[in-house]
Amino acid sequence: MKRFLVIIVISMLFIVAGYYLYFVKGYYFNFNNTSAVTTPFYIDNEVIYRTNDAEGKPFVVKGVEVDSAYGSKRGTDFSVDEKTWLRWFKMIQQMGANTIRVSTVLDDQFYNSFYEYNKNRKEPLYLLQGMRVATDDWRTNKAESNLPFYQELKKDGRNLVDIIHGRKLLLTNDHKGSGIYRHDVSPWVLGFLIGDYWDQDMVAYLNKTLNTKQTFSGDYVNVSKDATTFEVMMAKVVEDIVSYESRKYSSQHLVSVNSSFTMDPFQYQEHFALQLGKYNTFQMDHIEPTKNMKSGLFASYAYEDEKLPAPSMLEDKEKEPYTASSSYLELLRQAHRMPVVISSFSYPSESYLNQIGRQDTEIVNDLKRFAANGFNGAVIRSWQDVWDRRAPETSYAVDLQQINEWHDPLTRTQHFGLIGFKPYRDEVLMRVDGKNNDWRDVSADFQDKTTKIAMTRDHAYIYFWIENPLIKDEELLYLALDMNPRLGSKKPNLIDKTFDRDMDFLVEVKPEQGANVYVQDRYQSVRQNFLEQISGENPYVKYPKRDSNKFEIVKYLQKDKKILTKEEMEHSKKVYNYKFADTKPLSLSNGINTEDADVVVENGRLEIRLPYQLLNVYDPLKFTIHDDYYQHYGVEPLKIDTFYLSLESGETRPLQSVKIPVQQLKPSVRVKEYTKPSYYKVKAYWEGEG
Repeated sequence: MKRFLVIIVISMLFIVAGYYLYFVKGYYFNFNNTSAVTTPFYIDNEVIYRTNDAEGKPFVVKGVEVDSAYGSKRGTDFSVDEKTWLRWFKMIQQMGANTIRVSTVLDDQFYNSFYEYNKNRKEPLYLLQGMRVATDDWRTNKAESNLPFYQELKKDGRNLVDIIHGRKLLLTNDHKGSGIYRHDVSPWVLGFLIGDYWDQDMVAYLNKTLNTKQTFSGDYVNVSKDATTFEVMMAKVVEDIVSYESRKYSSQHLVSVNSSFTMDPFQYQEHFALQLGKYNTFQMDHIEPTKNMKSGLFASYAYEDEKLPAPSMLEDKEKEPYTASSSYLELLRQAHRMPVVISSFSYPSESYLNQIGRQDTEIVNDLKRFAANGFNGAVIRSWQDVWDRRAPETSYAVDLQQINEWHDPLTRTQHFGLIGFKPYRDEVLMRVDGKNNDWRDVSADFQDKTTKIAMTRDHAYIYFWIENPLIKDEELLYLALDMNPRLGSKKPNLIDKTFDRDMDFLVEVKPEQGANVYVQDRYQSVRQNFLEQISGENPYVKYPKRDSNKFEIVKYLQKDKKILTKEEMEHSKKVYNYKFADTKPLSLSNGINTEDADVVVENGRLEIRLPYQLLNVYDPLKFTIHDDYYQHYGVEPLKIDTFYLSLESGETRPLQSVKIPVQQLKPSVRVKEYTKPSYYKVKAYWEGEG
């Protein structure tokens, strides 16, 4: 009996060890070297085809990128459940999309949902599976084996091969999904997309200093004699993925290394390259498939910058093969002997305060341009708004550890979604419509016989409800705010009146136009952060006084689309592709469409909402604001629990300042999901109606 128990225990240990080595570590024995390799997609003559498509029609990617974030939940929280995924997949396919893209390993709920959605579906959704680039200290390494990002890509590649074939167990996975991946979704996987956004300094470093041979010949891919060090490294990653999947599963999928326009294959004239931030090239065609590669390779580009170079900006020797190209997109497509897919392009919706155009129109216009220039499809970024996305224009001004907890109308990257999320205030959804039904539970901060002032806030805006007979819908109105107790002026230069406190902000409400937000020039945040890059002037050499009377419209950092000639550059102090621009006015309700209105003015009544960043709020939850920039040499948070408000109508002296107490907000707010107009515009286009 004892011997029997020992045998059972040893057998169990062997089973557990085998399970661990196969499903966790990825080890396998290849017992069937002669199996024919299958692939759901293949490439022929620069066109993508579905293997089982009886009609043999080219497959054009109609894609949208999905993220695992939901409202205030970060993507790494993986809070999207299977029910939500299934509902989203249905909406995405009803929009006309045939592909979804994810940029990294997601949790098992996503792949389980993807399997459930597709398993009995005649026309499935397909998956473009991405691999995110890890951040590491590449400057100290001069060998591939010491580069964590490179080793991590190879590890992720193998993990994803096992995941899509339903044979993976990930117990932990830093900043990526984990779980038990038990469903084979490989028939519905379009391909693998290696990398998302490459650090341009890293690519340049690898190409110029990494100690490696500039050649590679594998079983599935080779590199051309012109390949750079970075291209050789990427070829090795491609080889590892294709080899692993071919030998373990007798299967292959399409593969691409994601690129961008700042890494396109061309050399530019020096003064143009400097303005475009262009000092690397990447040519997917330098990675060449062998006869063993049954699926194929394609090129892909993230199209995130609105400024495209013109063919005339290329160096003279670069122009020769493309003399017939009349546009950059045409030039780019002609530079490849393989399919080219736009892996990501985006525009913010009108929920972004400084949006210039319309999201729906811009997306559809680009889809038409990509199709007209011969691209093999495009992926819209993204399906949903993601609250914790950063942007260089605003990252300096907020607590980056808390940005997922609130939605910022001034950070454009948070508004790319075709659907969005509106935060609840407790159980109430605020709406600026001049009606007080969403104010019934809010106590007044001040009230007498003629005046009522109330303030409330949610995880996106501060709201004010003001009743006073001086408010007239046809007259100019000023709302003055004292946020920072150490700065401000009693006599702003915009109006010929004196306040009883030093004010930092003036909100100018114009009849039939909306509202502009002005700030004391010393408290203009972009000045101290970006003045030197914009104009060459050090902001700390000469700066406004603490009690300066000068008020100016709140500025924001805007990309400068103008590309200078060589002569213009020689006379310009400009060293940064940005400029200061006036923040757009807050929108006035027209009484019909109040969904996104910021201001309602009626005789005797004002309702207005203000984005936190317009008031230099650093963290809306704790309610910290920016302290004096010129005392702390940058943004330093200052905790406040009150601020002051006054009203000026032009007829009498300003209303005596009212003290407004501020309470902390709770994190992880409940949100309401809503569909944006761009969803319906894209749907109409993909259905052939737009």
